[in-house]
Amino acid sequence: MESPRSSFVPRAAEWAMMHIMAGLLTIGDGLSGNIAEYYKKVAGKLGMSPKIKVFDDVQAQGGCNDDNGKGYPYLMNRVFIQHSLNLFFVGASRRARAPS
Repeated sequence: MESPRSSFVPRAAEWAMMHIMAGLLTIGDGLSGNIAEYYKKVAGKLGMSPKIKVFDDVQAQGGCNDDNGKGYPYLMNRVFIQHSLNLFFVGASRRARAPS
């Protein structure tokens, strides 16, 4: 028997809200250069996995906003900022076109 959740298909407005929330949820970590926390929010299961330790270790050495040659490369967070903005604006533009 098929479960009700497996047949769920989000409508355009639901996809739009998911993208808007994803953009809002991740922009802070992108701006602050906290890449480990960004990954934990984007991939929830990764945050509970031992595989996140590598990200946490690199983050502890230095963030993207620190030009000290340690940790994540300087300004690497610009990719994460752009992705957050893309998620938000795709959702906002989709929401504006979604039928009520």
